[in-house]
Amino acid sequence: MTFSKLAIAALETNHSVVVCVPTGSGKTLIGEYAIYRALSQKTSLLHHTAEGLSNQKFRDFRQRFGAERVGLLTGDISVNRDAPVLVMTTRDFP
Repeated sequence: MTFSKLAIAALETNHSVVVCVPTGSGKTLIGEYAIYRALSQKTSLLHHTAEGLSNQKFRDFRQRFGAERVGLLTGDISVNRDAPVLVMTTRDFP
């Protein structure tokens, strides 16, 4: 079974998932699935990104899921910090 199928299966059984694979391997698919699932269940989700990608993911997710549902927390920026989906960088991860 591929890592993406394993990750999605874990999410389906309400487990937390950490995915650490090379660029271009399919992490975004798992992340977006997790966001759809969290929003449909009215729960929250932390999406951890490398600092250089946080603004891009923030823009992408706001466009896909709605600006009111996505926030950004970095060392320099805090936008919509009470949103159900938070894009965060390493140094800001709780």
